[in-house]
Amino acid sequence: MLASAAGDALGAPVEFLDLAMIVERFGGTGIRDLAPAYGRLGAVTDDTQMAIATARGLIDARSGRADEADAVLERYFAWLDSQADPAQVRGPGNTCIAGIEAQRRARIERAENDSKGCGGVMRVHPCGLYFAGNARAAFDLGWVTADLTHGHRTSGASSGAQAALVAQLVTGSTLDEALGVVLELLEERDPNLETLASVQNAMGLAAQGAPASSALDVIGQGWIAEEALAAGVYCLLRFADDPLEGLIASVNHSGDSDSTGAIAGALLGAHRGAEWIPAGWLDELEHRDLLEDLATALHDG
Repeated sequence: MLASAAGDALGAPVEFLDLAMIVERFGGTGIRDLAPAYGRLGAVTDDTQMAIATARGLIDARSGRADEADAVLERYFAWLDSQADPAQVRGPGNTCIAGIEAQRRARIERAENDSKGCGGVMRVHPCGLYFAGNARAAFDLGWVTADLTHGHRTSGASSGAQAALVAQLVTGSTLDEALGVVLELLEERDPNLETLASVQNAMGLAAQGAPASSALDVIGQGWIAEEALAAGVYCLLRFADDPLEGLIASVNHSGDSDSTGAIAGALLGAHRGAEWIPAGWLDELEHRDLLEDLATALHDG
């Protein structure tokens, strides 16, 4: 939870900049430290706001108030209401807004749109903590959670894969073990193989040692689900021994930097914990205490 929020905060100032603009503003190696966004240092975006809502909903569900999807949706309603406060508006995705508004009008299992934007993937890592060690259950919950706002099945498959990876990694699975489980799930469940192909592409680029700048350009800009997940997988594998460099790499590209930072951060944090995150970043990170409390509550039950 902390690493995902740190990636979100690192990417927030450059979310709408291409790589040339990032380099021009922050120097030849791009952005490498927190910079102000939304009027403060360490500010998170809608990605972390919605991950917090997901976590709170799952904690509600564990107490027996509702099933997981309905409990999460109730928390998304509260998040939507919070957007009436200008201070809380952090670049929310139009599909997330419209999807939650539609769910409020009439509850449906899967959003009636064909969106596979990354807005499902960036918020589902709490599902992996909730079902730590149970990749299949985490995969299914991640998919169902994404379906609340994004109707394309690639969104569901990518979100399920993200949740399943977290579920495996937080219990100490090796990268090979975790990805092996997720590839099997995608082969079984990915209806058009888009997510499977993107993850395999990312794995190949990491194995080749492809530089981050070129690899992320090949993978895509991360605005859509399978590309955002693949960017996270690449950074996880390529920088497994240097997670901070992986987090930095995940935001330095011409795409959806805060979301790829949040997704990569969730995977790197699940694999390596939070000790590698600079203390100065954690001191500034918005919602730090809440994120720690939610992570503990989800994982420990």
